[in-house]
Amino acid sequence: MKKKGLIFLFLVMIAVAVVMDIRESGKETFTAVERLEPGQGDKELELMLDAGEILEDYSYFLNVEEQKLSKTQAEEYFSLAKEEIEETFCGENISNEYITFNVQMKESYQNGIVTAQWVLDNYDVVDWEGKIIEGALVSEGTLVNAQVELTCGAYSELYSFGFVVYPADKTPQEELLSKIQETFNSQMEEEGDDVIELPQEVDGIPLSWKVEKPHYALKVLFFGIVIAALLNLSKREKARKEEEQRKMQMELEYPEIVSKMLILLGSGMSISQMWNRISAQYSDKRAKNHLKESPAYEEILRTWREMEDGESERIAIEKFGKRTGIRCYNRLSQLLIQNMEKGVQGIYGQLEQEAENAFRERKQTAIKMGEEAGTKLLLPMIIMLGVVMAIIIVPAFLEF
Repeated sequence: MKKKGLIFLFLVMIAVAVVMDIRESGKETFTAVERLEPGQGDKELELMLDAGEILEDYSYFLNVEEQKLSKTQAEEYFSLAKEEIEETFCGENISNEYITFNVQMKESYQNGIVTAQWVLDNYDVVDWEGKIIEGALVSEGTLVNAQVELTCGAYSELYSFGFVVYPADKTPQEELLSKIQETFNSQMEEEGDDVIELPQEVDGIPLSWKVEKPHYALKVLFFGIVIAALLNLSKREKARKEEEQRKMQMELEYPEIVSKMLILLGSGMSISQMWNRISAQYSDKRAKNHLKESPAYEEILRTWREMEDGESERIAIEKFGKRTGIRCYNRLSQLLIQNMEKGVQGIYGQLEQEAENAFRERKQTAIKMGEEAGTKLLLPMIIMLGVVMAIIIVPAFLEF
């Protein structure tokens, strides 16, 4: 799988390179460069300049300015910009004669072709962003004059108009909160006071002040439950992966164990003697640190200790097959139990066939693991392919 993926990636890279070479070879000599429309800005081009024998394949950077407008065209855009200002300035308000919400003072109009510079005669009522300052408003309204300097290319024009700003209609809740804030503001302006008195009444409405409790216990309990759940899930996932690793390791060790049993039984040993010899060899190597812990041999050793403690061979071997939870070991335990009464000669042929099947299954498992490893490498290879294609194609698109 890995080899095929690398070949595919290599062929795609070659194909992209060939397409780019063909496209590059088909370029024609430039005689003119198109300028962008007004408002779209300038653009920079990298051209290859040949000048006889003086210059050859010289990289020349040309800054192409946007199209210039005539005076007549500029006047047309000024007229359209004024209409756009009249349509958009009020925003959520009904008209310039009654402004209660923020106004819209844009920096450009007509898709950026006309730029605007705003000047107001009363920034105490409306700031430079068009936001209304509530504290400076009066009920009879405040007249504000606006002057806009419109610029289009090399031409400019002034546009002036007025609008009246009124306090917004407030709900009873907003009115109450506004009066409470006024009370606090008046206390803030007093000098020398180190305590702010909380008002107990406004317009005959009694006020009660409290501090919201942080509820630390509930927060700690909530986060504790979340962390405990995450730890539990993590523990379960870790146990599942360890169990999968254990079963895979035991399946890989199965052919070796069956082969050892076959050799020992073939030498004339009984099943109990064979079990003792395999357990003793494993224990000796483990004691000398010549061998890492093996889940399959640990189960064999545990079974032998059960036999030493008085458990019958039949029951101990049957429990061995169930403990492993793997089909091949369960099959081996059943094979040993069924042939205990027949003796070693009766089991030898069946065990030999089991050994052949075990090596065949191990070979298939190794092939499967190799295919899975190749599949895991497929995503990084696809990402590499995307990066390579981006490196090749993006510069080509930027040239257009």
